[in-house]
Amino acid sequence: VNAAKGVQQASAAAVKVGSDMTKAIAGPMNAAVNTVAVASIAAIAVGLTAGTKAAMEFEDRFAMVKKTMSDIDDPEVFDKIAKDLQDLAQIIPVRSTELADLAAVAGQLGVGADDISSFTEVIGKLSVATNMTGTQAATSLARFLNVTNESTDQAGKFASVMVELGNNVAAQESEIILLAQNFGATGTVAGLAAEDILAFSAATRESGVQAAAGATALGKMFMNISNAVKEGDVTKLATLSNLVGTDFATAFKEDGALAVQEFLRSLSELAQSGASVTPILAELGLNNVRTSRAVLSLANNNEGLAEAIELARKEADA
Repeated sequence: VNAAKGVQQASAAAVKVGSDMTKAIAGPMNAAVNTVAVASIAAIAVGLTAGTKAAMEFEDRFAMVKKTMSDIDDPEVFDKIAKDLQDLAQIIPVRSTELADLAAVAGQLGVGADDISSFTEVIGKLSVATNMTGTQAATSLARFLNVTNESTDQAGKFASVMVELGNNVAAQESEIILLAQNFGATGTVAGLAAEDILAFSAATRESGVQAAAGATALGKMFMNISNAVKEGDVTKLATLSNLVGTDFATAFKEDGALAVQEFLRSLSELAQSGASVTPILAELGLNNVRTSRAVLSLANNNEGLAEAIELARKEADA
């Protein structure tokens, strides 16, 4: 009787935790996670009656979290993190021991004590809702945030953008983040927002370009174009303005992502008309064979790129 009562109390607690916890990732992620979680909650609640062994295993795994955060002296900080992870294991279908492992990875990647619980929640949900493992998701997302100068408390926002793109673009989340983390630093220097970097990465991968070639081509294109704008390169800007039919420098300063998307759309139209685009690519320093192939592939997918930018921005603002 006491055991049954304990299970009821634990189940009620799990429901309360689920309603009280801050939403770490927006709609598309939670929808996927909840589909799996509904089938798991009952089993998790029953399993709570045999929790002694699991608790000991959790403590063993959590010791690694403490080790990766050796600069923290306050035991109450670790008590809170441990409770957060155990509560989280009751509302998403990821065991507390696995969450402790993910928190340890987050600690190794430099995620701070204030953000480690929410970051681990994001990663746990990504491992359920996408084709990425927890460790892969943690490492890739942390690196992406780092190269785009975003803080780890923004992990949920950009994970949600990535899942939204993965749900609507012919590219998997692991492919999108791999390309984005390699292109991210250059894209950031060129003035792109992190969500736009994810959008360009998704559309590039959708066009059939592999991650390494895509990151190189995107980096080269944005760096050359942004430098032309910053330096006032008359020849390059004239080429760009003539192609798009408006003052490209002004358009780029207002919205670099949409200005480049318009450049790619115009480039595709010119190529489809039968005219040679080689002189334009050469003038912009994009005539390397691999680079030009990737740029033209993305140009041919300009509608997909426009959709990806719209989706990413809408999800980032949600």
